[in-house]
Amino acid sequence: MQGSPVKPRLLLSFPFAESGGGWNIPLGESCAQALEEMGFEVCRFNPVEEKIDFPGRKALERLLVLGCRLGGVSKERAKRLLPWDEEHRRFQRLSQVAEQFRPEVVLVVSTFTYPQEVLDRLRRQAGVRHLLGWCVEGPSWMRSPVAEAALYDSYFCIHRHGIGPESGIGYLPAIAYDPGHYRRLQPALPKCRDISFVGRLKDRRLELLRQVLDYDLHLFGPGWDQCGEAFLPRVKGSMIVGEALSRLYNESKIVLNVSAWENDGQDCPNLRIADVPATGSFLLSDYSDYAAELFKPGVEMEFYSSVAELRDKLDFYLANDAAREKIAQAGYARALRLETYPDKMRTLLSQSAVPLPEPRQAGRRI
Repeated sequence: MQGSPVKPRLLLSFPFAESGGGWNIPLGESCAQALEEMGFEVCRFNPVEEKIDFPGRKALERLLVLGCRLGGVSKERAKRLLPWDEEHRRFQRLSQVAEQFRPEVVLVVSTFTYPQEVLDRLRRQAGVRHLLGWCVEGPSWMRSPVAEAALYDSYFCIHRHGIGPESGIGYLPAIAYDPGHYRRLQPALPKCRDISFVGRLKDRRLELLRQVLDYDLHLFGPGWDQCGEAFLPRVKGSMIVGEALSRLYNESKIVLNVSAWENDGQDCPNLRIADVPATGSFLLSDYSDYAAELFKPGVEMEFYSSVAELRDKLDFYLANDAAREKIAQAGYARALRLETYPDKMRTLLSQSAVPLPEPRQAGRRI
């Protein structure tokens, strides 16, 4: 009797959960599940490290770094060599996991990245044949996608800002229909919240949301409870994920989207562009050309380009339930036709010349 075919192994690096749990983005899990459905054996590597602290750490660190610098080692490299350094432990743990798992493919989905020496070690000691990277950060990311791309066999980015064709970087937006994490609940929930916003505290968001605190605004995300007394009545939680997040969207009349970066001239809408319509909910988003290509403005989604326009549309759609729900339902129908994460993973692997598993090897994850 012939045994089951061996599945190709793929290690996926993504911050699946923050230190101590809490806030997380389901993008990594959605990609992992898609790859498993395609027939890969997937190792989920979470690069997040607990911070180690102890009395006298800073003084000892300064002394050791000084000694390294006298020996010709740069300050940055010296700090990475310290046994309690988060990067040092992350790089060491990745190497250990890869040597044990022996993946043919490593896919690094930012935000955590790895230097050349660590990636070379994966090839040399763990037998990795394909190193792939996918930058899912916006155009304000502290690292250069062009510099990162030089470290990988194939590299992709969710935007084109500052990236020319000569870079060899593939354009792969992360926006996709993800029914495993965002769905319309049945029976329909009563719309008991006027406006909800979910996201980390960022300067651009702070400035805009400060202008709509006179509305029934429900804020979720890290940092908002530190924004002063005017915000506190609007802050409903530092985290909301999973089924609770789908429920929040379902029971909100308007879900507000404010990108962490300016989209004018950069055009990189965030994942809420697909996530919210997938729940059958009405999304009012800051404008981007790409988002407006995916969802027809005023028909499948609404957009704003200024505080005045935002307030006008909040007033109108809070007062006109039928108009709001018509757009929400059209947006839901459009979301169902978007690419899925299996589609994204097939594109990424095919354009990287990575062989896909034979169809007989694929099986849905239980």
